[in-house]
Amino acid sequence: MKIKILNNLLTETVTINRKTSVKIEELIRKNYISSNSGEYSDKEINGLISNKTADNIYNFMRNGLSVIVCQEDKVIGFGMIVRKENLYEAKYLNVDPDFKGQGIGKKICDLREEALRDMGIRELYIESLRFKNTLNFHTSRGFYDIPNIRELHFTNYMKKDL
Repeated sequence: MKIKILNNLLTETVTINRKTSVKIEELIRKNYISSNSGEYSDKEINGLISNKTADNIYNFMRNGLSVIVCQEDKVIGFGMIVRKENLYEAKYLNVDPDFKGQGIGKKICDLREEALRDMGIRELYIESLRFKNTLNFHTSRGFYDIPNIRELHFTNYMKKDL
């Protein structure tokens, strides 16, 4: 297993490979579908996935901090941090269903949070899908629900003090 950290939060210095963003898009699609145990209808899941395109992921990666976990040539884990105005948001924490339970998600989160602490950032926000296991994971990592900063229909807004 290989872990890559690409940090473009402050300035775009790391070149992003478009092929990687295609693999991440495939990972997100697979993970969303396998994680849904009735929280969302098929139409809602497809709607949630529809904007997770390789192009959108690529553009976020150009200005964010990305953690990519690979097994040989396959992306099996991915998570990132983006800056929205003065807030830092965790996005796209996804682990291939075949590799869940091996600590990959925890490692991605640890690396993201360590990078923010090194930058002097003390708060991290996340807009979390309402999958039961996902919410439990975020809560176990110290996130707590806060009032939404915008209208949310399918997600919970959460915060963690770093």
